[in-house]
Order: sequence, then C-alpha cells, then structure tokens
Amino acid sequence: MDYENFIRKRITQLQLKNNMTAYELSLSLPKNCSYIFAITSGKGLPSLQEFLRICKTLDITPSEFFQTEKSSADMAEMKSSLMHLSKENLDVVLD
Repeated sequence: MDYENFIRKRITQLQLKNNMTAYELSLSLPKNCSYIFAITSGKGLPSLQEFLRICKTLDITPSEFFQTEKSSADMAEMKSSLMHLSKENLDVVLD
C-alpha cells in the first residue's frame, strides 16, 4: 500500500466530511494557512505529532484515520464468515 498517498487522500476525505477547507483545517491546528494544502498536494507529510493533532482536530482516533469504509465492510464480512465456522474450524483459523 502506498501510505503517503493514502494519508494525503484520507486527510482530504476527512476534511471534506467535516465540512472544512484545507485553509480552515490548517488554521485550527494552528499552522500556516497553506499547511494542509502542502500535505494534500504532495509537497510534504505531517510529523507524527502533527498527524495526532490532525486526528484530534477531526475528532477521530489514529485507528479510525486508517479505517476506511472499505476496510470496515471487509471486517464486517470477515466477522460474519467467522461466526458461521464450526468450533474446530475456528480453532484452526485462530492457530
């Protein structure tokens, strides 16, 4: 997986979901008004500390940041499949 592009796209996705512009998100961190635009346009990536601030500002956990709708759907499908396994087969999967 290309994590750099994922992070850039995910920040944009979450920013839009929260009805924020890149400018508003930058200022809420507080950072230079073009900080988020620089990240989403590929000119940089946030440090870990800044990543955590972005998550906090967007009111999500770091885990939620990396959990997309597709990954949530995949997990739900996997859980459903596991629930239909016999105890013996479930033990094999767990091993």
